[in-house]
Amino acid sequence: MKQALNLRQTQRLVMTPQLQQSIRLLQMSTTELRQEALSAQETNPVLEIDDGSRDSELVADISSQESINSTENENSSLSSKESVQPDLSFEDHYNSEQNNSGVDERSPEQWNEVRPSSTNSTLSNLPEYQEWHTADLPLTLKQSLRQQLDEFTLSFEQSLIASHIVDYLDDRGYLEIPLAEIGSLVSEEIQTSDDEIEATLKVVQSLDPPGIAARSPQECLLLQLDYRETSTARDRDARLIVERCLDDLARNDHSKIRRRTGLSNDSILKAVHEIQQLNPHPGFAFDSQRVEYVVPDVLVKKREKFWYADLNVTALPKLMVNPDYQRLIESQPQNDEYKNMRQQLADARNLVSNFDKRYKTILAVAKEIVERQQDYFHYGAERLKPMVLRDIADALSVHESTVSRATAGKFMLTPNGTVELKYFFSRQLNTKEGDSASSVAVQSIIRQLINQESPEKPISDNALCQLLEARGIEIARRTVAKYREQMKIPSSGKRRVRA
Repeated sequence: MKQALNLRQTQRLVMTPQLQQSIRLLQMSTTELRQEALSAQETNPVLEIDDGSRDSELVADISSQESINSTENENSSLSSKESVQPDLSFEDHYNSEQNNSGVDERSPEQWNEVRPSSTNSTLSNLPEYQEWHTADLPLTLKQSLRQQLDEFTLSFEQSLIASHIVDYLDDRGYLEIPLAEIGSLVSEEIQTSDDEIEATLKVVQSLDPPGIAARSPQECLLLQLDYRETSTARDRDARLIVERCLDDLARNDHSKIRRRTGLSNDSILKAVHEIQQLNPHPGFAFDSQRVEYVVPDVLVKKREKFWYADLNVTALPKLMVNPDYQRLIESQPQNDEYKNMRQQLADARNLVSNFDKRYKTILAVAKEIVERQQDYFHYGAERLKPMVLRDIADALSVHESTVSRATAGKFMLTPNGTVELKYFFSRQLNTKEGDSASSVAVQSIIRQLINQESPEKPISDNALCQLLEARGIEIARRTVAKYREQMKIPSSGKRRVRA
């Protein structure tokens, strides 16, 4: 076998570390990005999180490509303080800062004098950090019940029984074991009777939230009706229905309820309305885990007759290079002792640049969405136009995958609520006039038609299909059924109220 050296020229796509980082940041949610910023600050001393002084720079930089006259007037005071050029390179920007402030001749031994005293001192100034670390965690269901029991004057035996009852409540707030088993558990420590256990259960059931420590859905609803301070005729009718006709109520069989209770149709409807206000799972009002709230990345505001998108700059983490570190490192360009520091400065600049690129990309995508969906913001989901990722990608001259990453897990605060950016992308349905309708708009129409139906004669999927065709929307019955199931609306048979 002959060995030889060959020179071959090929082309291939290579993703640089900076590009990989940019893609990774773009697909992060705001919560993940905030954590990324905190982690980067802890590992790279050159980085710091801006406490707000850079808000004006961020707004002026990102909004420079598509400025609005009214926005310019509102932000004129911010722009006058800091004039930022969007295309200014990092080198020019930092060199200009160095020329204005002079050269720092400090030695490496003086590094600790420049560095902030601790990471915690910087984090403690952040509103996000204060919220995460100083806010009291919400009480769990069992913690709340134990606090309420402390306000009662109970004997040792009653306290022990009540503690066991609370321990064996499930997430719904139901007692998941029989009282006889509670008795066997406490019998090893105290002597008690069934009557004392039953009496202690009544004490626990009197706590807040109403309906707690029930052993069945029926008992849970009855406890909530008994919890009310005043008892009206409607409450008494509701109690009668829960006691005698709970299964019939689940089937919406009002005719059997009328025969078994002797109530009139009007009384049944009023009582059923009262029952629907009750909570069959009172324990779900508490959560043992911290609730994660959605933070909108984009805010939509109306100016005159049009809607415009702006970044929610108060919720976005803002990274910047520490100017003291920067001057110290750049003052020693040939010093090998500063080699690692120069690499940290370069990494910091790349990360700050990728953060800003992420914000610009999300804002550009959001502005294009808002511009195309003006009717949605004016009139609601029924006027949402069909749109796919390619429409936005072609308009911005980017790849579809970029639009997908910029919309996944990103939220927009609209006059119709907070929605994910992906909500605006939906498939197209044809109409008889040759126009198109969005699948989201069709779902909104289906929900509206069902809300207006008669309880005794709910609209079937076939009837919904015919009503949509009367509005010019061509749609199959199976598609109507699929949309109804996606909205978690039961079939017409389950929605029917049997009078």
